[in-house]
Amino acid sequence: METKPFAGAVGRGHRRRACVGAATARALAYRGARVALLGREEATLAAVAEPLPGDARCREVDVTDDDAMARVA
Repeated sequence: METKPFAGAVGRGHRRRACVGAATARALAYRGARVALLGREEATLAAVAEPLPGDARCREVDVTDDDAMARVA
């Protein structure tokens, strides 16, 4: 039986450390979380999101801009 300890949870990843964000997004998605990928390059984020299970969302945003982050929250 497959367990999904994060079922119903929402995770957020960003590209400050791209490989860590992508790995975190994959780990969360495969454990049942819905993920939102945030960063400056939407096409790159979409490439990470495309193979993930579930409803992964991408938002182009400068993660160092607090106001912009509040708008996409």
